[in-house]
Amino acid sequence: MTLSEVVQALEGVVGGLDPARTSGSDAARLVALFDRAERLCAAGKTLMLARAVECNEWSKTGARSAPEWLSQLSGVPTGTAQRTLDTAGHLADQSEVADALRSGELSPAQAAEISSAVAHNPDAAPRLLREARTRGFKGLKQSCRAARLAAKSAEEDQANYDRQRARRYCRIWSEADGSGRIDARMDSLSFVRFKACLAPFEDEQFNAYRKAGTREPTDRYRADALLALAETAAANRSDTGRDTDAAAPASPSPVLFAPSDARKAKVPAKLIVVVDRQALLRGYAEDGERCEIEGFGPVPVAVAKEIMSDAFLAAVIKDGIDIRRVVHLGRYPTEMQKTALQVRDPCCVIPGCEQTERLEAHHTPEFEKSRHTTLDELARTCSGAGGHHDQLSYQGALLTGEPGNWQYQPPPTGGPFDDPPDTPAGGPFDDPPDPGP
Repeated sequence: MTLSEVVQALEGVVGGLDPARTSGSDAARLVALFDRAERLCAAGKTLMLARAVECNEWSKTGARSAPEWLSQLSGVPTGTAQRTLDTAGHLADQSEVADALRSGELSPAQAAEISSAVAHNPDAAPRLLREARTRGFKGLKQSCRAARLAAKSAEEDQANYDRQRARRYCRIWSEADGSGRIDARMDSLSFVRFKACLAPFEDEQFNAYRKAGTREPTDRYRADALLALAETAAANRSDTGRDTDAAAPASPSPVLFAPSDARKAKVPAKLIVVVDRQALLRGYAEDGERCEIEGFGPVPVAVAKEIMSDAFLAAVIKDGIDIRRVVHLGRYPTEMQKTALQVRDPCCVIPGCEQTERLEAHHTPEFEKSRHTTLDELARTCSGAGGHHDQLSYQGALLTGEPGNWQYQPPPTGGPFDDPPDTPAGGPFDDPPDPGP
């Protein structure tokens, strides 16, 4: 059967679909089959694309460029088309990635991320392909980002940082309906500091909404938090007697990540820096080594050093796979447990979920049964309406196993746990109430 015949047969199958007359189990099975077909079709398209472009076939269509031709053919933005072309070009020198794509093992998005990372760091290919089989897309994307950073020397980090600084911007405008829009781009160090400054205000908004019995998406909390941050800064500026005619702060130093006078204030939130000891000593991370900021992801070692010397509240120095040292400004063991837990569980531990925000500590077994708290009996799970923490706490879901090997049993369908009870305000690490004698 030729490809044309296969496509014709597929057209007939899709044309005859009647979702309303399909059972849920059959619908799920068909979704999986169509996903498999979609991957294979995308693989064939990507593999043939490089040859078509090499032969300048796009110029025969009247298009001004290969990306424009592919954009018109596929009905996607030019940027998306360019990314597909980049992937097609990389695959000629990436046989392992090409084979995984050809077999349908990789989705187009996975192939794009991996091929881009392998183009910078060829040695990372086997590891990234393994992770594509076990991790979600968000986790794989962070691993690819780390692989790209691992291929950079300290000098290349400097050049990359200079490019980031040169491309920074903040645009503010009003839309047709009167709503306001903000779009900003920052260098990695500034972005980490901004997120740390915004975090306490996000927590305040989250707690206020939860106390009022209202659940909102995280992005809405963040929008309210951004306004609160700006208003607080304006009030502090007024309290210090500054006015609009005051001299502007000096420009950031051109020295790599050196803080200017405008950036010497401590960040009002806990930042957790996780870095392998050898990477810290060397000045840059090699493939497989970890240098990241919890909640942000991989960063150059120079960024980690800058934060640790200026505004950090917690750092974890790793030697091999064991956490050798947890340093925190707080003196209580509970604070050290919290830091270690955040490092060990950077995302929701439920297999397949890679949510990194609004994580809560879940006791397994329940605190009421164990009456103690140990690190091995804690797991971070995502919160919010429908989140895994609610499912475990109120809807009958079960979490068993141990760190690194958790097993999750979803809540029973139609059970008596439809709505969680009212929960008090507080952060994700609030101590549970004393159950009494």
